[in-house]
Amino acid sequence: MSVYKKPDGTWFVHWRDEFRKRHAKSFGKGKEAKNQAEAFDHQMRAQKKRKESTVPDKKQKLMRLDELVLRPVNNMIQFTLHRASQCMSI
Repeated sequence: MSVYKKPDGTWFVHWRDEFRKRHAKSFGKGKEAKNQAEAFDHQMRAQKKRKESTVPDKKQKLMRLDELVLRPVNNMIQFTLHRASQCMSI
């Protein structure tokens, strides 16, 4: 995690979540933006230290194990049934 200042003066924070995916958040320009970026960086570091998720809320989607396993199986069954119905109608 790091606080950076772009050449145009915009402050932002880069960090990696527990899945090693990189994220960035922008805070605008000026002293207040820098303070917000530093506070956010501190918050992300604390969450990582406590082994809490650092995935942004809007991107955080939890999938149940049965959905994870059954979705590809259901898709394969539907595809097979569709192909079978096409073959039978010929």
